[in-house]
Amino acid sequence: MFKQSRRKIVAAILSVLVLLLFGTFCTIYLASYTEMTNRNREILNEYVET
Repeated sequence: MFKQSRRKIVAAILSVLVLLLFGTFCTIYLASYTEMTNRNREILNEYVET
């Protein structure tokens, strides 16, 4: 009985860690994407003005 509850606890901890890792990657990706998009718009605006 203790083995089953221990497996459930380990599975819950691992799922939380995977979700945290996935959230971190998503946050980094979104920040990088917005920075790149803004930089591309700035470059295009400079090109249009010249």
